Amino acid sequence: MDRIREVTSAIRDFEGDLLGRRRAVANTSYISGLTTSVLSTIFALVMFAAVLFLIQRNLLQASRANLQLHVEKENLRVTLSSIGDAVIATDRKGRITSLNPIAESLTGWTNEQAHGESLTHVFQIFNESTRMPVDNPSLRAIAEGAIVGLANHTILIAKDGTEWPIDDSAAPIRDADGNLVGSVLVFRDISNRKRETASREEAAARLRASEERVRMALDAAEPGTWHVDPRTQSLTSDARFREIFGKPGASITYSEAFDFIHAEDRARVEQAVSASES
Repeated sequence: MDRIREVTSAIRDFEGDLLGRRRAVANTSYISGLTTSVLSTIFALVMFAAVLFLIQRNLLQASRANLQLHVEKENLRVTLSSIGDAVIATDRKGRITSLNPIAESLTGWTNEQAHGESLTHVFQIFNESTRMPVDNPSLRAIAEGAIVGLANHTILIAKDGTEWPIDDSAAPIRDADGNLVGSVLVFRDISNRKRETASREEAAARLRASEERVRMALDAAEPGTWHVDPRTQSLTSDARFREIFGKPGASITYSEAFDFIHAEDRARVEQAVSASES
């Protein structure tokens, strides 16, 4: 009976020891698992924070870039709006990317309507005399990669059929690396200039006609002409004048010419010469 108790007690002690070791192992595993879990969680949080930081930084950079781009576009829009000439910008395929207000008024197209349209569809130009189409300077600037001017006597026909005499020039647009990305066309209405030129030409024609009539009248009357320098009282005359006064082929001095003037007219002539000196 005592032996049974001893065996039973030994079994209980063994089981208790085994249970204790199992509990220790279990506690150790739990702590290890908990530690691993905590470390994993911390690592995940750190990674999440890092990713979040990178995303926020990228978003901030993108926001700043978008803001800078918006500012640059707005500055460009204000600049183009304030230019006194009409301006049309295109991409490298000749499609319109922007019109300033002057270009809108001359072409009859709004910026929204023209965006993406072919330049030749919006900017229709012809020779004023022949009414034949004129080569588009922007397309030539893109093709040749150089500044191109417009031929004289060119008219722009607006969307509503209005005709505008214009002159212009176009230049290629290049990016920071020198790649051709489009063109810019600058043109202006020269109606006033043409009217002023026509007015000057008309006035010059009238003057030429008047001078021709005077010349013809002088030729018909065959008068002599002379000129006096009031400062030196030197006299120059033409052959007809000297012939009239009986000295063909010889020079006549001022005093000699004055003696030929009728006595009643000398005082008036002297006054006229004196007045011209002042």
